[in-house]
Amino acid sequence: MLLSTMPKELLKEKDYYPVGGCGGNIAWHTENDTLEIADKDNLMRDLRVYVATLQRVLNNPLHPFDFRKLAAELHDTLSTYAAAAKDEVDFSPAFQALQELRQALDVLYGHAPDLAGRSVTDPAVRAFNDAILELGRELILINFTRQGRFRTEPAVKIPPLPDLEPATRLAEATGHQRRVIRTHLVRGVNRAAWAFQEATRAVQRSLAQISQ
Repeated sequence: MLLSTMPKELLKEKDYYPVGGCGGNIAWHTENDTLEIADKDNLMRDLRVYVATLQRVLNNPLHPFDFRKLAAELHDTLSTYAAAAKDEVDFSPAFQALQELRQALDVLYGHAPDLAGRSVTDPAVRAFNDAILELGRELILINFTRQGRFRTEPAVKIPPLPDLEPATRLAEATGHQRRVIRTHLVRGVNRAAWAFQEATRAVQRSLAQISQ
């Protein structure tokens, strides 16, 4: 989305900010945003990049997402929050569930080289892709939302694993506020652990089909 944006130095010079898809065009989403504003050379280059990307994705029988990288990121996030909470909140259920998920992911992606040469209609390939979809539904949700599945989140920047972010404020909190944060964090740990367990179960279901 930011492929054609202005260089950072030029954005700073003009006091603009990057917006995905507009290349730094201040007429973006106004009545002045007409065809002649577009740089045709940049537009053609972008189209080639997008088409090549789509071609690679659509011709790959496996969904091109590696959730091992997200799992590693989630471990780092958990470690940051656990260190901030110190001994006041037990993060071990989330760490344990995440470790089990990472082990299951290693097994799942170990099948990828063999599956990549098969047809998209192959039952094992479908099982692999089903696992990827389920992983996205569980792990992306917990990493980007506070409210769960059935409420709209405000369109503002939120921290990773937002349910656990109050751990960064626990040390300065006192009295009733401190107790509220601790309770909230216990619930956040439970939510994270449950999501990791659900993701692991999804992987295990797919592995059972892949190994048939």
